[in-house]
Amino acid sequence: MAELMMEDAREYVFGLFSGMEDDKNVVLSESLKFLGSAFFVTKRGDAITAAHVLPSSSSLAKNEHLYAIAKKKGNTEIYRVIQAAVFNDSDLSICRVKVAGNPYIEISFERHYAGTDVLTLGITDHDLYQQGKELRVFKGHITFAAKENFCELNFAIPRGMSGGPVMVGTKCIGFLSANIRSEYLEDQIEEIEEIENGKEKITFIESKNIINYGIFVPFSYFYGHKSDIFNGKSIDKIIDEINSS
Repeated sequence: MAELMMEDAREYVFGLFSGMEDDKNVVLSESLKFLGSAFFVTKRGDAITAAHVLPSSSSLAKNEHLYAIAKKKGNTEIYRVIQAAVFNDSDLSICRVKVAGNPYIEISFERHYAGTDVLTLGITDHDLYQQGKELRVFKGHITFAAKENFCELNFAIPRGMSGGPVMVGTKCIGFLSANIRSEYLEDQIEEIEEIENGKEKITFIESKNIINYGIFVPFSYFYGHKSDIFNGKSIDKIIDEINSS
């Protein structure tokens, strides 16, 4: 299987922010609020993210906008997000970033199953090394593949990575969406303590096994699904038309 090779992954995968501008249309860095991850899927600045990371238009202040902070030719740049479309029946959102000539990740609409090895990328909400929001890479495999709109991973997704790509080889098969928690009781101990006036205090101590799984939405779910957002065309057709032109 071919391996994904990116000279600088942050030219493909980037952080989404909300923020404000001054009266000269300069972004105020202190106003920037991190929302989540996204990645380019076309050469004209179209990007995919998880819809739940985006604020509603009604919640944005009058002078507040959405921004992408990505690298281009080694330099970190701030770009305005000029459009964002949300699909009502899923966690998918497509954004148009005001940039041109950007590199992009090729999407695969092929279905994948449990046991498939994957690689995921995203911007985490924490910055352990005081270098700003940091891009991280996780490797693992699919542990459960639903028939429709989600797949489960054998690792949890750190906060901020929602919206990042899930890769098989050189192609993206879906985007990170959420975590799910599984727990079961391993042991329970009952302790009885004698206290004053002949009354007893009973304490129960429980030991639980907790497992966190990451969830991603596969692009196979959207293959051939037509949408009004694309004037009756499907997402696979639109992306192919843009990148082939």
